[in-house]
Amino acid sequence: MTNKQTLVKELDEIVELTTKQNYHYVRGRKYLYEGFAAVYLWWLKAKAANCLLLLASLTM
Repeated sequence: MTNKQTLVKELDEIVELTTKQNYHYVRGRKYLYEGFAAVYLWWLKAKAANCLLLLASLTM
């Protein structure tokens, strides 16, 4: 391969890598926010059942 072909191939690999990294970054943030939402919904239920909120605070 010529130097130009090598550089183009390396650039293609870098683009592929950054595309994968972006996908995983976006996916990770999605899971993070889903986790926050699940905890918040649990907290609302626990607040309604007052005793569970007290129990959870004692175990932390």
